[in-house]
Amino acid sequence: MANMIFYLMNGYNINIATGTSILQLWSAISNALDIVGAFLADSFLGRFWVIALGSFSSLLVSISFVFFFFLALLLRACLVS
Repeated sequence: MANMIFYLMNGYNINIATGTSILQLWSAISNALDIVGAFLADSFLGRFWVIALGSFSSLLVSISFVFFFFLALLLRACLVS
């Protein structure tokens, strides 16, 4: 958390109180959504569908990160040339 606050302070010029509030809110929301997801999985979807859906969404996010990383490298190379 300390590194993230440092990044928010230097990268986005956010003061320490606002950065701490942002990180605490993000942490609370991400922990609450785990409980909501577990309720949905147990009540409606079933664990195997949730595992498959989570794995597929994780794969899509990973592929998009790689795609945008190489796209940024390509654009940087085009701009330098």
